Amino acid sequence: MRLQLWQSSLLIAASLLSQIVMADVASKADTLQVEASALVQPVNPLTVKLANGLQFSFVALPAGAFRMGEARGQRDERPLHTVKLAAFYLQTHEVTRAQYAVFAKHRSDSSIASANDSSKDSSKDSSKNSSTGCWFYDGEWRFSEALNWQNPGYQQAAHHPVVCVSWFDVQQFIEWLNTQSTAFRFRLPTEAEWEYAARAGSSERYFWGESSAKLCTYSNIADQTILSLFPTFSAATCTDGYMRSAPVGQFAASPWGLFDIYGNAWEWVQDCWNARYDFQHLQGEARLQGDCDRRVFRGGGWGDIPRFARSALRNRTAAINAKDDIGFRLVLERR
Repeated sequence: MRLQLWQSSLLIAASLLSQIVMADVASKADTLQVEASALVQPVNPLTVKLANGLQFSFVALPAGAFRMGEARGQRDERPLHTVKLAAFYLQTHEVTRAQYAVFAKHRSDSSIASANDSSKDSSKDSSKNSSTGCWFYDGEWRFSEALNWQNPGYQQAAHHPVVCVSWFDVQQFIEWLNTQSTAFRFRLPTEAEWEYAARAGSSERYFWGESSAKLCTYSNIADQTILSLFPTFSAATCTDGYMRSAPVGQFAASPWGLFDIYGNAWEWVQDCWNARYDFQHLQGEARLQGDCDRRVFRGGGWGDIPRFARSALRNRTAAINAKDDIGFRLVLERR
């Protein structure tokens, strides 16, 4: 059945690829590099390069249907329901500190320019919801004004996932990113798209099956390494080698070519929080009604025990909150 799904979706993925290539030909500012085999194997990444030097890698995920939720999961993962999705492109890795830094520099420069422009209407300033400070975990959740994406409270390098960014921060990043390309549009995945991508065609807890034994092969989670910090954790019995976040792409990719889909950093999605699936993501759309002061994030982070790092697990927090284990990845669309 899964083979039939892949075969029927290859033509759609190839068509979508060709449309993006056509759009790129028309754009002098952007270039798109696609491996020839990507037309045959949708898990092979394509790289989008923007004029400002930023580049992102994406994989084409096939159209298909899946059962969203988990019958033996938490109450907010029920009822199970069928979702049908069109083919789409999802970023292979979480957005890194290096990628986010390009935007942060622009935001800083813009703030200086805005402060010097007395004619600017401050009520229209989209940065008013920018987060200051960050929540961190040291045995319990605490807030510090001193922490931010540059200093999340632990050491990171350029290719680590950016964390300590709120949902509003991410929206500002995407809004700015969409001014950098005439051919492409970027956005957060919907909650349904994220779960579909994480499952990679599987109906089980993880894309490889029901057991959490392989988590350290594919993800950076609360493993034996973290017990030196939090000895009471119900940590995974394996060792992934990282106490906190890891550089993106250090672990094996999923069958659909996605890295760190479980663990490393939780990932913001577009949806408002709803406590149950009393609605239906029939076409994979975002749920934009409900408690929109809180937004959903998925996938588990570097400090999460195995039951929190699985395909169906849902989490939420205030959209204004930034946490030391929440980042994001992007969806690519043609304009």
